[in-house]
Amino acid sequence: MTVRPRILVLSLLAILLLVIVMASLPFLSDPDYAKKLILSQVEQQIGRKIEVGQAHLEIIPKIRLELSQVVIRDLDPSRVFFRAKHMDLVLRMTPLWRLQVVGKRLKVEEPQVELRRDRAGHWNFLSGAGGEVGSTQAEGNPLALVLRIRETTVTNGEVTIVDEFRQDGIRSLQVRTLDAIMSTASKGLAVDVRLSATIPATLGVSSLSLVGKVTQADRSVKVAPDGPVGNVPGVQFEGAAEPDIVSDTGRGPKKSATCRRSTFNASAAPSN
Repeated sequence: MTVRPRILVLSLLAILLLVIVMASLPFLSDPDYAKKLILSQVEQQIGRKIEVGQAHLEIIPKIRLELSQVVIRDLDPSRVFFRAKHMDLVLRMTPLWRLQVVGKRLKVEEPQVELRRDRAGHWNFLSGAGGEVGSTQAEGNPLALVLRIRETTVTNGEVTIVDEFRQDGIRSLQVRTLDAIMSTASKGLAVDVRLSATIPATLGVSSLSLVGKVTQADRSVKVAPDGPVGNVPGVQFEGAAEPDIVSDTGRGPKKSATCRRSTFNASAAPSN
C-alpha cells in the first residue's frame, strides 16, 4: 500500500470513528436521557405503558439497562399485563443510532404475566385496539417482541391464563415456578426453548418440561365466523414434552412424549 492510499484509509477510519462518537454522545453525556429514550421506544413498540421503580444504565463496555420493579400495563390500563422483580437487558448499539431498541440478551427474574381473552374473543397480548389481529409483526405484541431477542432467560416466573370467552363460564389456569431459556439466531424465525414449570391441580401439582423449537405456523388460523374479523397468526412447537404428576399420595408415573409438530394458536374461537 502506497503512502497516499494509506492516508486515505486512515482518514476514512477517523471519520467513521468521529461519526460513532457523535452518535453515541447523547448516551455518554446524559444517561437519564438514554434511559428515557430506551423506555419510550420499548413502550412504542409494545403499545403499552411501562412503569419502573429503578433504572440503571451502563454504556461501556456494552449498553446494559437494569430495571427493578417493572410493571407493564395492559391495553386496558386498569389491568396489569406484566410485572417483574428485576430485568437485565443488553442492547445492540447500531440500531440505537436509528433510535431503535433491539435487545441482544434479556434476563427476567420473578415475572408475572396475565394472558387474558375477553368476552369478545380478543387476547390481550395481540396488537391493535381491543386485541385485533391481522399482522404477524412483533410491534404491539410483547410476547413476539421477546422472541426476537437473541437470548432470553426467565427464572421463577408465573403465568396466569384467563379465558372469559368460553360458553361454559370463565376458566383460568396458573403456571408457576417457570424457568426458561429461549435463544434464536435468525431474527425470531425459529426459537430454541428449554422450559420447566409446575401447574397446580386438584390432586396435587403437575410438573412439565419442554425442550424443542418454536416457529411460526405455515399459515394463519381462521377465527370463528362470529369472532373478530381476520386471521390469527399461529405458532408451532416441535420437540419433547415430559409431564410429571405429583399427587397428595406421592409422585405419579412420569410420562414423556415427543411432539413432532404441535401447533398452538391464539384463536378467538370458543373453547369446548
